[in-house]
Amino acid sequence: MNTYDVIIIGGGPGGYLAADIIGKAGKKCLLIEKNVVGGVCLNEGCIPTKSILNAAKSYKSATQGEFLDNQDIKLKFNHKAVIAQKNETVKILVRGVESTLKKNKVKVLYAEAEIIARTESGSVIRAGNIDYLANNLIIASGSQSIIPPIAGVETLIGLGKILNSREILNITEVPQNLVIVGGGYIGLEMASYFNTAGSHVVIVEMEEHIAGTLDKEISNILKEDMTSQGIVFYTSSRVISISKDKVFCINNGNNFELPYTHVLLSAGRKPTFVKGTSVLGIKEESSGIFIDDTCRTNINGVYALGDVTNKMMLAHVAYRQAEVVANNILDHKDFIDYSAVPTVMYTQPEVGWVGLSEAEAVNQGYSYTAKKISINASGRHVIENGLTKGICKLIIDDKRGVVIGGGLIGSYASEIIYTISLIVHNKIPIENLKNTIFPHPTVCEVIKELIRA
Repeated sequence: MNTYDVIIIGGGPGGYLAADIIGKAGKKCLLIEKNVVGGVCLNEGCIPTKSILNAAKSYKSATQGEFLDNQDIKLKFNHKAVIAQKNETVKILVRGVESTLKKNKVKVLYAEAEIIARTESGSVIRAGNIDYLANNLIIASGSQSIIPPIAGVETLIGLGKILNSREILNITEVPQNLVIVGGGYIGLEMASYFNTAGSHVVIVEMEEHIAGTLDKEISNILKEDMTSQGIVFYTSSRVISISKDKVFCINNGNNFELPYTHVLLSAGRKPTFVKGTSVLGIKEESSGIFIDDTCRTNINGVYALGDVTNKMMLAHVAYRQAEVVANNILDHKDFIDYSAVPTVMYTQPEVGWVGLSEAEAVNQGYSYTAKKISINASGRHVIENGLTKGICKLIIDDKRGVVIGGGLIGSYASEIIYTISLIVHNKIPIENLKNTIFPHPTVCEVIKELIRA
């Protein structure tokens, strides 16, 4: 039987990074991937969505502005070109991952894996009709879109009009009327893109607020801004059925219907489990495989990371988990801290948040102070966007004088949020931040203005 120091099932961000680290350290490593390396993030998630959103941002910049004579500008948004560029970007980055794995002597096997046995030496994995022995096993099998139990979906899905988050990235025509079921991060980003591309976009969200657990004040600002761009929201609403041309909904007992040319099902994601985990006795539920802060499962020598775990479905969480798993396998003690994980939406405007929201601070019993400042305190933001309703906000623990949460809505939020992440993660006292010098003119200096206020 072929024996490996480490076998990794799943070649997404966490899987391939763990393989890189372990292979580079000289361990014999096998990475098994049933589709293509890069996983959801690189092939149908983070990278392709940001590629098309960047195109939309560029288009808006080229067609809007007081200094432009729009009568002489006749730019037309080329959706097919955007998709072609997106595909080329993905190919380049996939080749880069494959090259790095090869350089670090990681064997990559394209096949579906199944766990078939547990021995004293480790776990037996079958892939491509061949059995392999893993002294250490890492399960990184990712996640998949949830298909909500909506009447009519089963008969219509697969016909090209009812789409999931992967399928909508490959459509060649811009939908005339796009109804998005779910107002989470994926749905909001797709709404932002297709609104710019020319679709009439409607979002139906079950909760009172959009964007899940994002701080409510910031999510309300985002909703107001996106509404001003022409996107229609129905919150506290539920889709009850879909026909061949209408979405039927209910809100507080009142029924209404929405015409559509395309529907995006964006109701979240669920873990993709590996066949045979029951053979090992791994503890798992619908939320994912249970792991501790070292990413170990309840079975010795078996680790899990990424979307398949019961933690956070974010590529950057998977990256950090990969480092933790690899370090522990290589006998370098490491663990992950989930208290300072940034989340980002690449909508227009961008949103970034890290740590606790006000609601979470209340639920966890903190005595806190919420401080905020207008994003217009940044001269650069005003130069590029004019006056907006965006804010920067910090949640400060009154007892310790440290930031436990914070974020902003406005230009470059996706880049600036790292600063607040660093502050939250390292529990830096707010007083110690007052002497930090921020560059000028930048958007990030609103953090300094807020601390100084």
